[in-house]
Amino acid sequence: MKALLIIECGSITIERSKSSQHQLFRVESNTGVINYCSNYTRYCRCFNTIQKYIDPLYELWCEHNLAIFLAELMGKTKVIYLHDDVICQSMKILYNHDVNTTDSSIEMNK
Repeated sequence: MKALLIIECGSITIERSKSSQHQLFRVESNTGVINYCSNYTRYCRCFNTIQKYIDPLYELWCEHNLAIFLAELMGKTKVIYLHDDVICQSMKILYNHDVNTTDSSIEMNK
């Protein structure tokens, strides 16, 4: 249900690099919370809170990755092209181990 709520009341934006094939998904919930996800690796920042070992045979799908998958099928994503320095900032946010990234660092990417 959370994935459908993200699609209906939030937004999913593909941030693509203008000069390369790098891209990230920016998932904004209906409450304004932003998560970055990688479509290629199915990695999401919310996985940073998982403390126990998970067998690599199992593929994890959080509500953000599921929302991305469904939104792509439904044609409900938007694409923006950004310079490499902005994409690098988004990647830093994605792979940062601190799940409490400040809004000011996210605001840079808008």
